[in-house]
Amino acid sequence: MADAEVRSEPVQEAVGFPSDCFICAACGGEPVVLSLDRPLRREAGVGAVITGAGPLAIGYVLIVPDRHVGDIATALRADGSFLSFVKRALAEYEELFGKYTVWEHGSASLDVRTSGCVAHAHLNVIPEASFAPPANSRALDDWADLAGVSSSPHLLLGGSGASLLVGDDSGVSQHYRRAWAQRVGDVDRWDYALPGGTDLQTATAERYGAW
Repeated sequence: MADAEVRSEPVQEAVGFPSDCFICAACGGEPVVLSLDRPLRREAGVGAVITGAGPLAIGYVLIVPDRHVGDIATALRADGSFLSFVKRALAEYEELFGKYTVWEHGSASLDVRTSGCVAHAHLNVIPEASFAPPANSRALDDWADLAGVSSSPHLLLGGSGASLLVGDDSGVSQHYRRAWAQRVGDVDRWDYALPGGTDLQTATAERYGAW
């Protein structure tokens, strides 16, 4: 997806029915192009862990709410049980892959240009990597505090044993995916929608024992 194609419409206009959203489809176990065809983990009506599209390493997953909302803060406000799901999912991830880094590109469902480009809330999780914190960031003591964050554009960055940092959105499409691509020396593969990576998705799923 090129920068000029970043979606910024309100959710109800951008995706219409949930079947138009590849994350909704993956949560429901429907075959989709950008993710494997079933969740790695799912708590019906609460959330799921799915393989991340366009992986640059084994261990790229998305933690997503079942509810189609634009950002994680909204998901936490809408369903208190999603908080415990996120914590359990991150704890299991650390058991399977070791220390992790997690980020969110804020909401792509606002009528402004943001670093987010998918209108279904999701946390990106990868094996631990070092990235620059968001500009003007502030630390949150716990995931529960994220529920109080405005749905205005923002970047979220955290990791194993680290504070969650929330700061200004950069307005650069897929901000932390670009940083990840630079880190692994594959700078042209920052876009999640590029083809390839099925072998890495399958290896990630096998680590979960999903197949």
